[in-house]
Amino acid sequence: MGIQPLLDKHFMTHGNWQGISLGWVAVVWLSYILSQADHRLSHVQSWAENRLETLSISTGTAIRALDLSDDRLQAVLRYLSDSLHWEKFEQELGGNLIQVYDLKTERIRLDPTTAST
Repeated sequence: MGIQPLLDKHFMTHGNWQGISLGWVAVVWLSYILSQADHRLSHVQSWAENRLETLSISTGTAIRALDLSDDRLQAVLRYLSDSLHWEKFEQELGGNLIQVYDLKTERIRLDPTTAST
């Protein structure tokens, strides 16, 4: 889906931002949410601390537990709440996800047991 580079492209962080990029913070946070079925900010840092080597290797960037503190996650939410930037991000993301194919068909088959007319 290319979420990380798109987030980094559309949401510019303050010049004092250090550590992994906003896009990587969001992707790792999403990994936490999906793997733990938990959206609480306060548990992400300790979860990441136990997986730093795996996260660093899988992202190709050096990750510190501090990169996923609840303060940093709150900052990500603040950046992502910018409607103008979110709209542009969403449009480009949708452009990457939706593909249209010009399929030439000779025959269309319809299963009458599952279709109603």
